[in-house]
Amino acid sequence: MISKDVKDAWIAALRSGRYEQAEGAMARETPDGQRCYCALGVLADIIDPCGWSPDEEMHGSYLTHTLARNDYAYLNEDVLPIEVQQQLADLNDCELACLASIASWIDANVAAEVAP
Repeated sequence: MISKDVKDAWIAALRSGRYEQAEGAMARETPDGQRCYCALGVLADIIDPCGWSPDEEMHGSYLTHTLARNDYAYLNEDVLPIEVQQQLADLNDCELACLASIASWIDANVAAEVAP
């Protein structure tokens, strides 16, 4: 479970307009060198903005993160439960919901722990 502080920062980032949205990858670089992110990629960037590296199997345009599982589609389950990540991937990639709409879904459906 993520902390309330991380959840709040994630929601704010998704609503900020600072992140261009990507589908089909946590993050990738466009031909003009700009980065775009799916909702899970934004979470990874909030937690560790320096954790990105080019995915050699995808010829460098797709980025992987140190928090990713071996399959690179999802984050490690200690970051966020896989069931929640699958729902977010569906919203992002299948339903093509905008990041602000995904932020509202996270706000209503993702539990967070409050630090003692």
